[in-house]
Amino acid sequence: MLTYARLEVARSLSNWILRGIGLLVFILALDATIALDFVLNQGAHVAVLISYGTAPLIVILLAVLVKLPSILSEADRKAYPVKTVDITDSETVGRLEELMLNDQLFLDPGLTVQRLAKRLHLPAPQGVRCSQ
Repeated sequence: MLTYARLEVARSLSNWILRGIGLLVFILALDATIALDFVLNQGAHVAVLISYGTAPLIVILLAVLVKLPSILSEADRKAYPVKTVDITDSETVGRLEELMLNDQLFLDPGLTVQRLAKRLHLPAPQGVRCSQ
């Protein structure tokens, strides 16, 4: 579904995916170091490695918990500009009347704005307000 997201949303999600990858690489390095300690030192330094490895994870978790409410509220506040479409295009109105009268499209219980736009060969509206 990431390919269908708006560009500004996809960019933000890509950044979060990269952060998640970085976190997983850190955990992988920590686990590999602990395994190497078991092989070389019979686990003599495991407690120290776990302590030093867990501290950054706790800091990252706290930072995310502090930052998350502001990220969510920013997404709510950020309103996308509403596009206005002038529906005085006589060709589009003519095709709409033809679909409604000839095909009796208004009887379709599953009719949506997206399906209607597809039948009219128009882009699917997203946040579009029609002016009359």
